[in-house]
Amino acid sequence: MQTKYPLAPWCLSLLLCACLSACGGGGGDDSTAASSGDTPAGDTPAATPAADPVAAAIDTFGIDEALELNPLGGLIYKVYPIALFKDGRALLATAALISPDGLEAHRAKSPRDWTQWRRSGTAVEILKTDGSWKALKDPQSLRVLPADFRLNAPYETITAASSLFPNLSVATSTKYTFTQSGEVARDLYAIGNTPNLSFVSLPPDKRGTYTVRDGFRLSITLADGKKEEHVIVADPAKPKYIFINGTLYWIPD
Repeated sequence: MQTKYPLAPWCLSLLLCACLSACGGGGGDDSTAASSGDTPAGDTPAATPAADPVAAAIDTFGIDEALELNPLGGLIYKVYPIALFKDGRALLATAALISPDGLEAHRAKSPRDWTQWRRSGTAVEILKTDGSWKALKDPQSLRVLPADFRLNAPYETITAASSLFPNLSVATSTKYTFTQSGEVARDLYAIGNTPNLSFVSLPPDKRGTYTVRDGFRLSITLADGKKEEHVIVADPAKPKYIFINGTLYWIPD
């Protein structure tokens, strides 16, 4: 998969002055509910692996980039997916695809997470709050995943940000390791990539099994019996980069 997703810059502090000129579009706070008129979304068919109505309504997932302020006033460079629906709606917060109250209730409660999209030549554009159209920085699109989708690698994400206070920064790291046989472990850094990884020595709240359903639902059952539901977006052919609940994870080099 040809990709522009940056890795190392996620681990670097960013200067505040760089934000104000670069945040001109695309982030979750820059878009709002779509207007009542329909926007042509193109006629590319979506590969729906199951009869799930949400999966059937999705055309593709687009990818965008933005600089965002964290609660401390620092900057985070974010790459995130956008769910592009066949009817022209666009959902900026893809974690809401599994909202227990349904998409319409989420749209009523969080209208700023929704906008419209369209194709313009080879570009994919989303509608901004000022009425203008913004082309996604990465024009590639990802389809819903096949029913037998499996991962077989360690993935990590690192969020780093400077703050407005001298000598103060915040960094968090989350890791997942998946195997082809359906095992998953959290907060484990695994070196190498082998289908024979075993997690039996890990605490039961850190290991379990996973399945991908309906093209985007990542279901995890932990060894202690707890169950989790997440949203996953990926390129099934070359899943070096994946998104879990809208956050970018990658296979470390």
